[in-house]
Amino acid sequence: MPPKAPISPSDAAAAKIIKLLESLHEKLDARPPPPPPMDTYAAVKLALNDESMYADKAKRAVWVGRPEESTPELTTASDIIHI
Repeated sequence: MPPKAPISPSDAAAAKIIKLLESLHEKLDARPPPPPPMDTYAAVKLALNDESMYADKAKRAVWVGRPEESTPELTTASDIIHI
């Protein structure tokens, strides 16, 4: 049997990279799959349900850069004070 050729630095580096890639693949395979994306019907239904939550905000003008208070009335009063 002929003697084995000595390992060159490039062979060692390649082996190290291969080992790293294999460990990364193992970690990725162990992760749970992502949840399925929301279908169009569910997204529209969610948006329509949220519409009532934002109805009061849609009725007033927004002053960009001012902090929002807990209610639209307080926010409007705060905006009027700073005008």
